[in-house]
Amino acid sequence: MSGGQPDLRLAVALAVQPITWSDGGAGAQQLVLQHGLQALRAALEAAAGQPAAGWLDFWRGYVAQFDDLMLARTHWLTAERCFEQQADATGLELAACGLVQCMLLDSQPCEQLEPRMSRVLEAEPPADARTPLNLFRLAARFAVDAQNFDGQTVDPGVVERMFAALGADDLDTPVRLRGATAAMYWIGRSFDRPRAADFHEAGARLAASATVSPYNRLLWQIQLSAARWRQVDVTARLDAELDAAMRDAPGPACRHLVAAALMMRALTALGANDSAAARTHLAAARPLLAEEFPLDRALWHHVSSRQWLAAGDLEAAAADATLSMRICEATHDLASDVVPILVHGGALQAALGRHDDAAASFARAAEVASGAQAVPALCQMHLARALGQVGIGAHDEARADLRAGLAQARSIGHVQFFHALPTVAAQVCAAALDLDVDAEYARQVAAARSLECPDPGVREWPHRLRVHALGGFSVERDRQPMGLARKVPRRMLDALRLLVALGGRQVDMVRVAALLWGDGARGEARDALKTTLHRLRALFGADALVVRHGQISFDPRTVWIDTWGLDHVTGRIEVLLAGGAATHQRDGELERRRVQLLALYRGAFLGASDVPSWALAARERWRSRFIRSIALLGAHLERSGRVDAAIALYLTALERETLAEELHERVIECYLQRGEQAQALNAFRRCRDLLSMMVGSAPTARMQALRARIAGA
Repeated sequence: MSGGQPDLRLAVALAVQPITWSDGGAGAQQLVLQHGLQALRAALEAAAGQPAAGWLDFWRGYVAQFDDLMLARTHWLTAERCFEQQADATGLELAACGLVQCMLLDSQPCEQLEPRMSRVLEAEPPADARTPLNLFRLAARFAVDAQNFDGQTVDPGVVERMFAALGADDLDTPVRLRGATAAMYWIGRSFDRPRAADFHEAGARLAASATVSPYNRLLWQIQLSAARWRQVDVTARLDAELDAAMRDAPGPACRHLVAAALMMRALTALGANDSAAARTHLAAARPLLAEEFPLDRALWHHVSSRQWLAAGDLEAAAADATLSMRICEATHDLASDVVPILVHGGALQAALGRHDDAAASFARAAEVASGAQAVPALCQMHLARALGQVGIGAHDEARADLRAGLAQARSIGHVQFFHALPTVAAQVCAAALDLDVDAEYARQVAAARSLECPDPGVREWPHRLRVHALGGFSVERDRQPMGLARKVPRRMLDALRLLVALGGRQVDMVRVAALLWGDGARGEARDALKTTLHRLRALFGADALVVRHGQISFDPRTVWIDTWGLDHVTGRIEVLLAGGAATHQRDGELERRRVQLLALYRGAFLGASDVPSWALAARERWRSRFIRSIALLGAHLERSGRVDAAIALYLTALERETLAEELHERVIECYLQRGEQAQALNAFRRCRDLLSMMVGSAPTARMQALRARIAGA
């Protein structure tokens, strides 16, 4: 029999020949096989007055697990102590099998988790799972593998044995369901989606049986929802089934399972981008949390942190994440279940600029994790440290950590670092591109995740279209030159250059038409512009060039323009040198901005070609911004006593703007500071000759005064 009350013949048999509890479990197992769990319950009730003993308490725990894993844990701990005194290796193995399942299925603290997991792994997996103890052993192995996830699936043969056990009619339905519940974590990793769905449906049929307790059913439903919560096509059904299981699970033993189910519902809501619903479920779960389940409390704060993150409140998210991590740290043996909690907390710290704290969280996660699960945590530890070092200008140290972190990411094809915080992942990619560390992989990550560039000064970001207008005009698509001068009519090219000259954002169509076609026939000019824009959008993509409400804009998610980068970099230089930031942070960014500035400004707007009259103002504006920023950076270097670096900066800038007299003056001043009159005189002559040859003018009065100072020195 598999359910209901034991019949009269069984009651008589038990009275005449009671179970022997010291036979290594053989008699009790045979009783379950022949007459079902209810028979074992009756036998245990008959033994209620007997003192604690290894196998008696093991079977007490075995029966209790279907209604209350906390009570089962108490019995298994008692059994374990007895088995230790008796040196019963089989008993110790089976007690360990029960205790690790408590950890996985019920989030119970386990002070000696590692030794118990080792006992489970040291035993040979049972060849046939269709006995109560073998299925129990197999379920424990799945639980241990879930704790020690190393990126590989468990032995397919073991998974097949578990699947076969679901259809073993000689096993009680609750026993089979518990095995399926323990295996849930691995099924999706071992089977393809249709086969996994078959497993889930087989388990669901078992869960619907009247012989399954509400506790056991809710436990199954929580694990099922956790396994499939990202599968949108089944989310509504799973939510309804989970709600029904919660309603049918009254009583103190189910209290914390209901809390876990509500947290699962909150996660599902977050997956559907419904932060408000997640907050409602979390509010319902909070009063159900119990002190004896610290990992439930840690999970509550973790999910709450994710809810705050989804709502856009980073500070609140970080506060909950910190509480979650503190609870985890206070437990005795941290299981791999807490790795996501530590990793999430580290990511939030990184987003808030607390890079040392972030690196410490990731390092702790790597310690707790095992195998390949540790690699993503170590990867993010290095990347968080690198961001901190970039912030203070320690570029050599940042390069070393970026190199280490990206190498680890590349080794496992990990492009989803800082998954929930794409802005932080984008900062990592930007730093790698800026410092030329594994730029290829950084571009691959940014493109694969469609990350938005956090800094227009980063030239190497993988925008689909890259427009270069400084030092010449060219367009790249996917980093390959498009050769527009040979492919498009002159008027299309002029329209494109004019849009860049006018800033590339919210450019008035009427103004563009007037500049390109004149004011004479406005209707014709408007129609000509519409045709030109249609052709440009066909050439570059409708997403690259947006026309809305009479205005034209390039989309910065798709298009990068070097003039945008120059505006951003020169603006940052002016802000930084206006004061406010700590000196080491300011100097670190200034050095990075210096490199960006020189890389961006390759020469005057549109280069040395004939420049239309409408481009002259833009040409002078960007020229002036470049020269002013170089002068500000150079003056800062001079004030810091780095005169050699200032001279090198000025001379490099003069290769791009040979007629910038202000920079020639600064070079001469620097040579005079160092008492190098000959060098100063050569610098003056070079400036004078350039002005004479290129524009036919003489040096300014200020330059002539410098010449007098050189002569009088």
